[in-house]
Amino acid sequence: MPEYLKALVVILILAGMVFWLAKASVCELTSCADFRRRRNAWFFLTALAFLAHSFWIYLSVGAAVLLFLAGRDRNKAGLFLFLLFIIPPLSAEIPGLAGINKFIAIDHIRLLEICILIPAWLALRRGADRLPLFASKVDVFVLGLVAIKIILNFSRTSFTDALRESFYAFADIFLPYFVVSRGLRDRQLLRDALLSLVIAAAVLAAIAVFEYLKGWLLYADLMRALGLVWQVVPYVGRAGHLRASASATQPIALGYVLMTAFGFLLALWPVVGRPAVRRTGLALLTAGLAATLSRGPWLGLAVFLVIFRLAGSRVLRVYSIPIMLALAGMLVFQQAPGVRDVVGAIPFIGKTDMSTVDYRQRLFTNSMQVIGRHPWFGSADYFLDPAYQDINPEHNIDVVNTYIQIGFTSGLVGVCLFLSIFLSAVIAVQRALNRRADAELDNIGRALIASYIATLVVLGTVSSISFIPTLYWSLIGMGVAYVRIARSAQPAITHTVRSRHALAL
Repeated sequence: MPEYLKALVVILILAGMVFWLAKASVCELTSCADFRRRRNAWFFLTALAFLAHSFWIYLSVGAAVLLFLAGRDRNKAGLFLFLLFIIPPLSAEIPGLAGINKFIAIDHIRLLEICILIPAWLALRRGADRLPLFASKVDVFVLGLVAIKIILNFSRTSFTDALRESFYAFADIFLPYFVVSRGLRDRQLLRDALLSLVIAAAVLAAIAVFEYLKGWLLYADLMRALGLVWQVVPYVGRAGHLRASASATQPIALGYVLMTAFGFLLALWPVVGRPAVRRTGLALLTAGLAATLSRGPWLGLAVFLVIFRLAGSRVLRVYSIPIMLALAGMLVFQQAPGVRDVVGAIPFIGKTDMSTVDYRQRLFTNSMQVIGRHPWFGSADYFLDPAYQDINPEHNIDVVNTYIQIGFTSGLVGVCLFLSIFLSAVIAVQRALNRRADAELDNIGRALIASYIATLVVLGTVSSISFIPTLYWSLIGMGVAYVRIARSAQPAITHTVRSRHALAL
């Protein structure tokens, strides 16, 4: 049996176990019919990807399946998040005609955006209870960032390239943000979207644990199986162990997904009524995150827990002592086999892969020189700058920092707009928190704030690759939706006091 077929069998078994574990709890909290359709679609699309032997067959059949699902699922944002991580974001270019070399590059994420988010966007624009654009300050900064990208593209490249890049900005930034922020209109839909993200991430966690234990990346041969001429997913190790990546293709990208899901499982802890399911899910996400051996997401999770704890989470109060004991035990027994390797990878504590720390320091120093030559709006040919080319003598440069990545192409204006999006979302959610009226919404609000701050930490250690940008734009959209839901759920007396702030997002 070919290697990719063996991988498919393992993936389907692991996913089936996670879906079986989650089904009862999901059906208690959200629509069981939606869950069954999404689960079946997950199995079908995964099998299709491994068996189609053509990326174009996968896209064609997958588009039909997604359009069918989108017409029947009541929560398009939840459907999008549930199916987001099915396969790696492998990309192919749609060939052009009439003098145009190519139309767009399309991958699994853009397939979801075209088949699920665009119809949802068109429908939400016409809804009677729609939240108009610019009703939130977050809208202003998101649209400002998209506008800057579009304007710079038209000023730097050909008309057709600028149109293509403008579509990417619309599809990859605006669509996830808009559909999530406007589509999650009530508590039930918000809960469903968060559960969808947690379940989809739990599948990745199970796959990650398997990859780490077996030393086998299950998606490594999928590119060849789909007929794509693309490099094989690299086997990346640390401290003598394989770093799991699952469908994210990069360990740190997988770590970010699992870190985010871990936080939202804590947020949903009071409403997930089966203790065994809650504990198993938390243990699985923890093990998956550990299997990535990614220091940035580990640090991000620590930041999340601190912020969540400072916000007064009961869950963290209960589990803070076991967490601290586990960390203390790891430090005491750090010379034990296995533990020593994990401790050696902890930022500022371990000594594993110190060359990556040196590389990041050199990247930062040289990048400041590059950005300093075009500080306001960046440059289209930053990669030709001698300081940039001197970052790595072999010219194999990985910009492992989202802020530097934005600074290269959009300058300080782009970086400030990007940071303003997160800052305005934090302020908006904080103002909408109502700790006395609703424990569930309060937990979700604190988790959103903690996830934004943890995301900013992680983005300092990785560029916006794989599923990372799609996920954080969706999280920003959840913040806007949360403000709307939290305010509508407040008692009349609270609403009267807070109405002075209007919709001050």
